Formats: sequence, C-alpha cells, structure tokens
Amino acid sequence: MHISRRIITLAAIALSAGMAQAQTLFPYPTVPESIEGLTPRSDYMMEHFWDRCDLNSVFSSVKKFQGAFSDYVDLMPFASGKAMNSSVESFLKTVGKKPKNLLTVAEMAEGLLYSDTAHVRCDECYLPFAKAVASNKKLSKSARRCSVLTVPRFSQPRRKVWASSKSRS
Repeated sequence: MHISRRIITLAAIALSAGMAQAQTLFPYPTVPESIEGLTPRSDYMMEHFWDRCDLNSVFSSVKKFQGAFSDYVDLMPFASGKAMNSSVESFLKTVGKKPKNLLTVAEMAEGLLYSDTAHVRCDECYLPFAKAVASNKKLSKSARRCSVLTVPRFSQPRRKVWASSKSRS
C-alpha cells in the first residue's frame, strides 16, 4: 500500500508539472515543493486553480475554457472535501454573477461529474453546480428547471462515489 501511495503522489506531481508546461488558457498554479503528499498538493491546486484566470473574459473561448475546467475537475478526487467545497463555492460565487457563464459551467459540470459518460462520477461534486443554477434568480425558470429537478434527488446524505468507466462493486 505504501508503494501505491508513492506512485499516486508521483503521478500527481507529474500531472501538476504537465499542466504547468502544457499550453493552457491561463497559467496554472505551481505547488510549492514544501507541500508533500497527494491530498495536500491537490488541495493547494484546487484552492489556487482560478487565481490567475480572468473569469470575466475567459468565456470568450468556451472550448479552451472547457479544457481548463476539465483539468480542474480531474483534481477533485485527490483533494479533501473541505478544499474541494471551498474552491467550488468561491468559483461559483464569481461565475454566478454572469448567469450565461454559470449555465455554461453547470452544463460542463454535468457532463464531467454527473452524466452516464462522466469520467469522474461524483454526485457530491456536481451538487453545488446544480444548486447554483437552481437558486440563481437571474436565470429564466426554464433554464433553472432541470437543476431544480436534480437537487432534491441529492437531499438524502449519500456517500461519495468515484468511478471510472467501469462500475465498481
């Protein structure tokens, strides 16, 4: 088990370095070397992911933004619940100021976190996005309707589910 933890940590470090070197829409954060371990490093990435992103103009290229948002979602399984919730809440507070952008993000979140083809299936991670759309009074009732119908399904406490394309028993 100790060996597999090292492999996961090394993979996260490589992912972090790869994200920083790849052509991205904005500069991703660089985790300080003093932070060790997969979860603390992922927490740092989640907490600082959007720091250098201008969320007012980034939606001019939705396709490029989708790549960055996908990278953000890919970090969620490795971060603590506290860091993930805090990061998503802060992100949605900023994005929610422009209802069209919030709807775009929620649709991406549904595809990446909740749909049948989601590569990171997590109801708990998707819920804040659905709630943000359902509660945003600037959106039309028809735009909020789907999220309003989704939110009550999650009202019962559920355990976190992380699954790949193959279901786990």
